[in-house]
Amino acid sequence: MGLPLYKILEIYDPKRAAVWAKLANAPVGAQPVAIDLSNLGDRELEALEYIEEFVRLQKTRAFPYPLYVVSNIKNHRGVLELVPSLEHLPQYYKKKNRPLNMKENSMMAKVSLKQGKLENINLDEFKPLAKTYAAKHKVIFKKQSYLNYLESLFEGLRGK
Repeated sequence: MGLPLYKILEIYDPKRAAVWAKLANAPVGAQPVAIDLSNLGDRELEALEYIEEFVRLQKTRAFPYPLYVVSNIKNHRGVLELVPSLEHLPQYYKKKNRPLNMKENSMMAKVSLKQGKLENINLDEFKPLAKTYAAKHKVIFKKQSYLNYLESLFEGLRGK
């Protein structure tokens, strides 16, 4: 198994059958996927609706790896995360593809095993738990940021 790098799907035909065929063969959830609609022009909204329909009806899981849509559509209130260009995708999965060394290979084997176990998780039960877990971490982050600010003020005042 290689590194989890972006798989870019370019959609040239906004028809339902063509979009669904591309998505059916995509490794959504197994690796980060970005669907590029930017070359469709006026027909982006049509293709985006078919993508959302596919995700909803097929119960596609963008977990543990995300699903992004590259589109010029503004103010869309769908379930998918839209980004304006490939450059605006999160940098985390933009790495140089190279062969893994032995240690990295053994760690990737563990990750793929754990990823297989994640596919068996019921997302409806997991989402509220993840939200409460994330909320607690946000509180810790805010408090630590405030503490760092106070320490920098204290150091500044003590230095004068």
